[in-house]
This record gives sequence, C-alpha cells and structure tokens, in this order.
Amino acid sequence: NFQSKEIKTKLDAVYGNSSPSMTTVRYWFNEFKHGCSSVFDKERPGRPADVVIEEIVEKVHDMILADRRTKVHEVAEAVGVSYGMAFNILHDNLGTKTLSTQWVPRSGQCTGSLLRSRHSQIGRIALRIAAASTILSGFSPL
Repeated sequence: NFQSKEIKTKLDAVYGNSSPSMTTVRYWFNEFKHGCSSVFDKERPGRPADVVIEEIVEKVHDMILADRRTKVHEVAEAVGVSYGMAFNILHDNLGTKTLSTQWVPRSGQCTGSLLRSRHSQIGRIALRIAAASTILSGFSPL
C-alpha cells in the first residue's frame, strides 16, 4: 500500500515517536477504504462500564462524614453500587484511605514521615553528643 506508507511518513513527521505503528495505519486505511467514516469505536455488546455519578459520590461523602467507621460493603449497599465501585469512589474520587478502621483524608500521610524524620534527627544529635563526651573523657590536659 503506497498510500498507507505516505500517510505513515506524514504521521511520523507530525507525531515523531508517538505516531501509530504501520500496522495501525494500514488497519485504519483499510477501514476507511471499505466505507467506515467514524473514528470512534462501535458500540459493543456486554455490560456497560460503571459511570461515577456525582450524586452517588456526594451520598458516599455524606455517609463518611456522618460516620467515619462506615464499611465499604455498607456504602455499596446504601448507594446501590458494587463493592469495588464503592471502594473506588472512596479511594479515587474522595481521596480517602483507611486508618485504624476509619476513613481519613490522604493528606494525613505526611505527618508520619515528618515524625520519623524528626525522631531520626534527635537520635543523630544524641549520638553526636555521646561521641563527643567519649572523646572529651579520654582527653587529659597537661
């Protein structure tokens, strides 16, 4: 296919390393050649993908604010979604995580690292003081 090679060359010039492969270009070329005029995928049979609706997210948010010990399966049953969907809403949409069986905002993660950092700094200072006193105790002036 001379024309698909031309198209591939032009795509490479515009998109560089991000351009589609020659196989993809040939596929597209043949699809358009046989009458396909849409660049979107056709609707497929099967279960539709779950859509996160803002109303559901708000209900879940209100439930968590009312009781932070709410379990994922309770959230799922209350709003009528699957367990996985309820977990994704809590984790991805609301940005929460479980901490001691409570849902808390993820911003609380940094406090633990700050405490560990300060604790290790105090430990290093105490070690330096101990080392300095050992060195000084072995020193005897003339």
